[in-house]
Amino acid sequence: MIKPDYSAAAKRVAGFGYADMPRGFSKTPHYKKWISMLKRCYTTSPYQPTYEHCYVCDEWAYLSNFTLWMDQHDWEGKQLDKDLLGDGYKYSPENCCFISGKLNSLIEPRGNPVDLSDHKREMVLGLMGQETDPRVVNALKERYKL
Repeated sequence: MIKPDYSAAAKRVAGFGYADMPRGFSKTPHYKKWISMLKRCYTTSPYQPTYEHCYVCDEWAYLSNFTLWMDQHDWEGKQLDKDLLGDGYKYSPENCCFISGKLNSLIEPRGNPVDLSDHKREMVLGLMGQETDPRVVNALKERYKL
């Protein structure tokens, strides 16, 4: 286990987060997922209105906390999603999951009605079999009436 650096020397990122991990950790997939999340929320371009008003929970301001959470989930080759389990605004352990890119592209952004067409339901059903997180499977069943 890597010891986090809670000193004042922890590097501040995107005006919100703290990179409180050892030198060189910025080359890891954990850092890349975390920094991408922070940038979407706190350095959003006007060309990405999808992330307007999005934010990260205080716990995940620390890279070490996000890393511990990430290590408890099946994340390899998957994307971090906040829309399926949450309200579409808050990145937190309760609201986030890792899902395939294909499945992520099918999830409607907040405020949009869920497409319950037979075609879309078949696509979701096919992808659902690849998911290992029971929270994801249950949310998909509920959302798409599967």
